[in-house]
Amino acid sequence: METIFSKLERDLIFFDLETTGILLKEDRIIQLSAVKYTKSKRQITINYLFDPQRPIHPDASEIHKFTDEMLQGYPTFQESVDELWEFFNGCDLGGYNCLLFDIPLLFEEFSRCGKPINFFNVNIIDCYNLLNKFETRKLSDVYLRFFDEELIDAHDAHQDILATIRVFEKQIEKYKLQDKKLSDISQLIRSTSNGEKILDFSGWFRLKDGEFTYGKGKWKGTPIKDNMDYLDWIIKNDNLENNSRSVASIIKKKLLKN
Repeated sequence: METIFSKLERDLIFFDLETTGILLKEDRIIQLSAVKYTKSKRQITINYLFDPQRPIHPDASEIHKFTDEMLQGYPTFQESVDELWEFFNGCDLGGYNCLLFDIPLLFEEFSRCGKPINFFNVNIIDCYNLLNKFETRKLSDVYLRFFDEELIDAHDAHQDILATIRVFEKQIEKYKLQDKKLSDISQLIRSTSNGEKILDFSGWFRLKDGEFTYGKGKWKGTPIKDNMDYLDWIIKNDNLENNSRSVASIIKKKLLKN
């Protein structure tokens, strides 16, 4: 039987992170688990642990149970970045609540290592966001409701991403999305209620009917072409997330070509 995974436009990676905390600019990845579905119908699984070389926030440790001592001796993200870049580059991405956390944090890690990935045109499958288009729940609740069983080892990245893939497959059936392409589902996930596509992972930029607009800040809701100085301010602002600054540069190039 044909499934969403058998008609991919690009390789699709579902991934999950455990981190030292929740601050995109400051915190680091300590576990990365991913399952890649390739266009040639292969399935590739990776699972990495990293020494973040900074303390894990106690609140984060309470959730995922990793401690600073447990990660000593593991490689840093920098030491694994080349193989990870090869794995992720050019692929569509999926996860659970990944749009606002896992993807931008992964982008920050790659950028710090001098190997940013262009996520501008990839499809994003965020099962949490897709769920919010129809109903709301956290992963363990959704898993229980969909499958009538408890999610074992929640907050272990590998178990969470396997659960997320199973939830996504169930969502395709439940929400009658079998005839949709991955790009159609991504568009649904990445769009606001009024049809604006969210272009970056921090909500600065949107696109509707071919018009780039600001999604927040003092020029929220206005065309970007009318306030290019503000775009330059975002590009040069080191305090903003690198994914937004990168998208700002792409938008500027597109606008200057027109």
